[in-house]
Amino acid sequence: PYVFPTVGRHSILPPVVVGMGPAGLFAALFLARNGLPCIVLDMGTATSFTVLNEKGVMVGGSILPGVRISLEALCRETALLTNIALTSPTHTIGKNTTDCMVSGAMLGTAAMIDGMVERIEAELGQACTVVGTGDLAAGILPLCRRASPFKRPAAAVPQKHKTGKNRINGLQI
Repeated sequence: PYVFPTVGRHSILPPVVVGMGPAGLFAALFLARNGLPCIVLDMGTATSFTVLNEKGVMVGGSILPGVRISLEALCRETALLTNIALTSPTHTIGKNTTDCMVSGAMLGTAAMIDGMVERIEAELGQACTVVGTGDLAAGILPLCRRASPFKRPAAAVPQKHKTGKNRINGLQI
């Protein structure tokens, strides 16, 4: 399993799944301002990776077609494939057309995310916290190998800690 490194006194935690747009950007900015470089992974119409360094500076990113758009194009451009529901696959190797498409869409996207995160971290020269946003993040991030310790829904929105201080991932805000 992936071992999350530490930066200073903070651990880099498993991917965090938050709500759409602003919540993810807020979480990413908060992490970066606390010295933790991060990748905001927005999974909507497009799948976009936005990279913030440990100083909170956006250094760039990547954009590719989203899962639903890709499936719609596949079904539109082939004669025998029809739209499917995006559910968690039970196997990597599907036994029928629907299972094959679900596996390809969900696990293929998870593998792409793993590969992109690995490449981004290599180019950046350090490990990052992944902050997932968008309606598909909660269903796909748990399928990522990078996200293997992260199998439950979580939120990175500020929550009152018993001390009365707002916290995200254990860091006071």
